[in-house]
Amino acid sequence: MRDGRPRKRRRVEPENLPGLRRLRGLRARLRGRRLRTLDLPGLDLLARVGEAPILYGNAIRLLLDGLQASRIMEEDIASARATICVEMYLWRNDRFGRGVAALLAERARTGIQVRVIYDAYGCLGQEAVFRPILDAGGLVVPYEPLPPLFGRFWPGFPRDHRKLVVVDGRTAFVGSRNFGEEYSEAWAGPRAFRDLTLRIEGPGARECLRLFLHSWMRYGPEEGGEGLVPLLASTPPREAGSAGVQVLGRNRGPRGRRTMRDSLVTLLRLARREVFFAHAYFFPDHRTLGALRAAARRGVRVTVLLPADSDVPVAREAGRSFYGRLLGSGVDVLERQGRMLHMKAGIVDEEIVIAGSANLDTLSLFKNLEVAVNVFDATAARELRGALEEDLHASRRVTRQEWARRGRMRRLLERIAAWLRAWY
Repeated sequence: MRDGRPRKRRRVEPENLPGLRRLRGLRARLRGRRLRTLDLPGLDLLARVGEAPILYGNAIRLLLDGLQASRIMEEDIASARATICVEMYLWRNDRFGRGVAALLAERARTGIQVRVIYDAYGCLGQEAVFRPILDAGGLVVPYEPLPPLFGRFWPGFPRDHRKLVVVDGRTAFVGSRNFGEEYSEAWAGPRAFRDLTLRIEGPGARECLRLFLHSWMRYGPEEGGEGLVPLLASTPPREAGSAGVQVLGRNRGPRGRRTMRDSLVTLLRLARREVFFAHAYFFPDHRTLGALRAAARRGVRVTVLLPADSDVPVAREAGRSFYGRLLGSGVDVLERQGRMLHMKAGIVDEEIVIAGSANLDTLSLFKNLEVAVNVFDATAARELRGALEEDLHASRRVTRQEWARRGRMRRLLERIAAWLRAWY
């Protein structure tokens, strides 16, 4: 009561009730799991921008060692009870790729449903690796949005760039590792690509299966309802941990092609203390670049770690064309020496992990089929930050003075590379 008059109660309009229910649901899930960076409105904003729910009850495992990642994935595949779904950009017909194909073929012969989607451009010339799976009764389909001859001469058309394995709808492997010898220390030794794979056990794995099914229903063979029953009717996974997971993948089509970029920009705007990115290829659009620079200008420590030696030299030079603007805004830029840095990872305030197959470039953010995962778990964020100390020790910092002194030929090369990359 104020001045003797009763206080007016705020009216709740009916159209606001769904939003209130969402906030109440998030509040119930977040008891005992609060993050310093995100409050409830921030989480609700991320769910709306990404058009994907934030699901708690997941166990997260960070796999930076390629040998360990392949061993754990093969163990889960060997223990599958009903279904194995694989969506892979690059699957080489080498010792590593043939080993995975042989394991999937063995599981298919035991009655497990094995479904594979591979990118026709990424696997160009490697198709023989799928023969054992087909012979064993597995289903294998290519993702090929444009004619093959066009792709041979111009690689910048949309691709299925995902690296996704889902076992029984309960366990998922998401990251940036393809199936090839260069991604495992067992075959490539100390020169293996420095990479990251997330193992998700819990409700988040079901969201990964949903993404796979969206691709399968569009590019896979026509099947009766009975064929899809094991995928659609499996029991929802139980809670396996406490981490929150948001799976993003709707980055194609008029509605969904910007959700991944907009989610990333939202996280950058919500950051309060530190943002750390380790990426293989860097060619952001103006909004993502602007959000990085704005975060640094408002006092957030922003670090971008990129490879000094790249398997795609034009992408490296195109990324360097942004260094001047980053350094001028106070962003720390480092180049990892030695091993090729191939991961696509980010950390926000040591509480949120961003990982998946999407690079910080326009090809990933707007054209390709990608999968990105936001993990809301401070323990996972601290673990990844600690593991990346090895990469920081092996890196060289780029300074503003050094960058201003580079020669004219170097500047011209960067401009040409940026022009070429913009057409991808």
